[in-house]
Amino acid sequence: MNKWGRLFVRFKLKAKRGIDLIRDGQDDGHVKQRILVPFTLVLMFVIAAFLGAAYLFQNSSQQEALEQNASEVEQLLRLQTEKDAGMMHAAIEALTNDPVLREAMRRGDKNTLLERVRPLYEHLRTEGHITHIYFTRSDRMNLLRVHEPERSGDIIDRVTMIEAAANGKEAYGIELGVLGTLTLRTVLPWRDPSGELLGFVEMGKDISEMAEEMHRILGVDLLLLVPKSLLDQPHWNEGQRMLGHDGKWDQFPTSVAVAQTMTPIPQGIIALASEDSHTHKAVISTEAGRKVLYAAFLPLTDVAERQIGDIVVIRDVTAIQQSFRHSMALIAALSILAGVVVFFLFLAVLTGVENTYRKKREIEHQFLLLTSEHERIIQIEKLSEVGKTIGEIAHQLNNPLVGVINLAQLAERSIDDPERTLSLLNDIRQAGEDCRGFVRRMLEFTKISRSERHPTDMRGLARETLSLFQQSFAHRRVETEFPPDPVVLDVDPILIRHALFNLLSNAAQVSPPDSLITISLTQEILGEFDGWTLAVIDEGTGISPEVMDKIFVPFFSTRPEGTGLGLPVVQHIAILHGGRVAAVNRPKGGAAFSIWLPSRPDEDEMPQEANP
Repeated sequence: MNKWGRLFVRFKLKAKRGIDLIRDGQDDGHVKQRILVPFTLVLMFVIAAFLGAAYLFQNSSQQEALEQNASEVEQLLRLQTEKDAGMMHAAIEALTNDPVLREAMRRGDKNTLLERVRPLYEHLRTEGHITHIYFTRSDRMNLLRVHEPERSGDIIDRVTMIEAAANGKEAYGIELGVLGTLTLRTVLPWRDPSGELLGFVEMGKDISEMAEEMHRILGVDLLLLVPKSLLDQPHWNEGQRMLGHDGKWDQFPTSVAVAQTMTPIPQGIIALASEDSHTHKAVISTEAGRKVLYAAFLPLTDVAERQIGDIVVIRDVTAIQQSFRHSMALIAALSILAGVVVFFLFLAVLTGVENTYRKKREIEHQFLLLTSEHERIIQIEKLSEVGKTIGEIAHQLNNPLVGVINLAQLAERSIDDPERTLSLLNDIRQAGEDCRGFVRRMLEFTKISRSERHPTDMRGLARETLSLFQQSFAHRRVETEFPPDPVVLDVDPILIRHALFNLLSNAAQVSPPDSLITISLTQEILGEFDGWTLAVIDEGTGISPEVMDKIFVPFFSTRPEGTGLGLPVVQHIAILHGGRVAAVNRPKGGAAFSIWLPSRPDEDEMPQEANP
């Protein structure tokens, strides 16, 4: 018999004894106490068990939320790195396509390079937070630093430069500089039309700007720490002055903060980051009062896959904790009030039973029997409902742990069987990879919520996107059909490039390897609105009627490995620009996906059908 059953039996025996004493006229004044004490204890135990279970569940939920935030930071850092590297790649390609710059690079003419590139550098530094642009000779000797033209002639031996020189193609990644700056660098070999290597162009972005952007997107604070053993203090101070940062070398015992989104850093976080073994929770005191912060530590790796520090993900749960405490206080007060009401009602009934029995013994005898049975049924129902409630809470808490416990027990029993242990660990890892992949795709879908438009040459944008596409699908034949004159539309180039890349990838996946993919840009009047249609035409099998109605529905995909988010993203981007997206089958086979964009962005009402 469990604890609940024993408690109920003890309560029933005491109640029966009290009734017998009343029946026999032997009430010595302690009957109420013998009944009410166990009843009160049961009531208090139920309330305490409920509040304790709710507290444990809340702590578990906060820990899971922190782990999810840490995973999202890892995913978003990779996405931000790829996005910013792609932006810098496009800017570098624009520079290398300039014949004046190409000739100046061939002659080693620093003045021409500086005069022509400085306006672009100032624009990118203001709008894109670019920190530097390097022009380096083919022997890796620096020719020009645009931000510091007086410094040149040294050999650039960073990993990205060495990798670009060795492989003859773009290299990018996060690197720790000599001055202690943590920078995302993109290096692109510069060749003339004949294939001769003229040198290299490097562009960099301070990682602190990426940290600020992740802070705005995810709503968590970030702290990037680098060990002092990897830095030289005078050089680090010089780098901080160059970037305009107020770096504090002595803030941490063994590390320095190269980027932070929380100012000032609470002493509790400083103490936590100084420990050899990092925990996940820190309760700290600040000038504003007591705060509850959850902190998770992630490895910070550079382009060479070396750990060069830690990423501290900080989640402020003070408001959540206060709200939870207020809610729990309210629930506790209501529970105690209900218990007090039940207690006094029960006491009143018991007192009434005693008084009525003294007046009419025979009637009271029957009444007490009925009351005893009635109270027994009520208590059984109460205990049953409480048991169901606690059982449901236990079930909700137990489910997430069963799979992990079972796999851990299997791994423990299979410790002598490395292959079996490896298989179990692989199952756990695979489940985590699936969940992480789904979260990543969802983030990619949901983050497209606004556009930052400016006049953009659609032909150049399409060619840049095609260049990126052919890096992943090098053997695909792609032709372009563009008008002879520039087509300038007011669009967000990043979103349109993303949409066009999705359509090209979709065409490559559904058409035979040796088939032709065509990109066209044509003027089209839709109703009374003038605009341009950017289309991707493939030679695949086309779109079946049952699929045609669902291709723009999120999460619908005809491929087992597909997520069903590519085409809905394209549709969403078109709608953000006041345009539309369409898909049709071609009479000769294959399909054509097109994005129609208005010529004038100030038109409020645009056609937005997903499928004409």
